[in-house]
Amino acid sequence: LEKQGATPAVCLIPRRMPVRFWAQPGARRRIGAALVVTAAAAASVYAAVSVSRRGKTEANAVCHPNLSHLRHEDGREVLLIGTLPLDLDGASRALVTSSLDVLRPDIVMVEGTWTAGLNAMLFSGSWQLHGVVPARGFNWTDIGDAQPVQIMTQKPKRGWFSFAFGAGSPPPSLPERSLVPLKVRNWAHHLRGSVGTDIAAAVAAASAAGVPVRFLGPEDGGLQGHMMVSMLANQAAMELLGEEHQRGSQMPNTDVDAALRRAEMHVREDGQKWVHDGREETSRSAHRLAEYMTARVPEKLREQLTEHRQARIDGTASRIGESMEAFRKGAVVLSVDQLVAVEEKLVQAGYSFLSQCA
Repeated sequence: LEKQGATPAVCLIPRRMPVRFWAQPGARRRIGAALVVTAAAAASVYAAVSVSRRGKTEANAVCHPNLSHLRHEDGREVLLIGTLPLDLDGASRALVTSSLDVLRPDIVMVEGTWTAGLNAMLFSGSWQLHGVVPARGFNWTDIGDAQPVQIMTQKPKRGWFSFAFGAGSPPPSLPERSLVPLKVRNWAHHLRGSVGTDIAAAVAAASAAGVPVRFLGPEDGGLQGHMMVSMLANQAAMELLGEEHQRGSQMPNTDVDAALRRAEMHVREDGQKWVHDGREETSRSAHRLAEYMTARVPEKLREQLTEHRQARIDGTASRIGESMEAFRKGAVVLSVDQLVAVEEKLVQAGYSFLSQCA
């Protein structure tokens, strides 16, 4: 009872206790038989509870194509969790939370530096700054009574003899004033609420469990989602401004909102492919990238890019191995496009693949 938190009862033992039925000599044989039956029943209950608990544990196991459970020759275990840099549906955040809850690691490792962790906690809404509108949960379509802003176009650079560089490719024609930049700015802020949710979930889970979080680097690690948002916003702004120039007038707010929603839907659909099977998408992406680089990128630059990517993978796998020297069970949150490559490196370092389950 004390172990279960109950208050121990006080027993008053009288000086002369009457001889109970179970203490009488003739009743001992029947009591012994009853004890055997009771013990057998208790064993049956224990076995049933054990099977029930074992079944419950198996039912709670998290299995996913973007998980890789590895075990070293000496018994150390590592779970790689491949996540989306831009997690619009929250699937990666949910995968990290459920996997860590089942695995219960001794250490949680994430991509990037503490800067990536700080960005993740702020943009995900886990931490908030007074006076700053959180990126998650605000109405990005509402710009109030804002007025169109002036569109700044870059003038062509001129050389020593006043000849313009790049005369054969004039800058695109853009309207003088527009609401598009304001709309795109709000939309981009909304998208950034889905950047780093995986890291935020990992930090929160590690904090709740009282285990350390280790940032594996590199310097730009964990920030790929912000780069994606910047590229999406730039592309959306240029296309919408070009549309306004062709129309000869500003686009209605509803048209701009609809266009941005369509763009977000396409990004969401692409992300769902990676969530469904990141390994297959990694293979397809690598094939498309190889074809593009062979056709468009000079050989020397292609070699440099390949070496840079390989060094990044080698560095991540090496730091995982070094971190695991002091722990028995670890979890690593990394970009899904690096999952297969890091897995291969760890297998070369003495780990073996167990399953796609936490």
